[in-house]
Amino acid sequence: MKRKEAWIFGILFIIIFINFASAETNAGSMIVNTDVQAETISIEVNSSIDFGTIAKGYKSSEQKIEVINKGNVEINITPKLDTAYTGEIFKYLYFQRIKNDPLKKIGEFSISIDKPSELGETEKETMYVLLDLKNYAESINSAMTDHNTKVIFWATKV
Repeated sequence: MKRKEAWIFGILFIIIFINFASAETNAGSMIVNTDVQAETISIEVNSSIDFGTIAKGYKSSEQKIEVINKGNVEINITPKLDTAYTGEIFKYLYFQRIKNDPLKKIGEFSISIDKPSELGETEKETMYVLLDLKNYAESINSAMTDHNTKVIFWATKV
């Protein structure tokens, strides 16, 4: 009886093995391939803004800034004065996302920009900046013709 059971088990094993082996030989295959980009932060902003002529006790008109996210991640943008700037005037730059938003001093303002919806495209966000010298406390004893500095727009991944 044990011989008969071993014989039946052996035949079942062979039938199962042949089914699995034949299933593999009837299968097709393909190779998949892609190029994967690293997470990239890249922005573009206005090259310059001119506030025109201003004096202590006055404020400029609002100037529009467009920030373009050219990378592939959602980002936060924070404008800050260049550390090489030693003056006081541009410490009175104020930003807002839309014209009705409260004004925030440079370094205290940030906005988020979504990642582009498609790889290789861009996403744009608008903000406004003005120079407000209404509460400027220092004395201005001589004219500052073409007074300027850099504003750095720091972009960090959200």
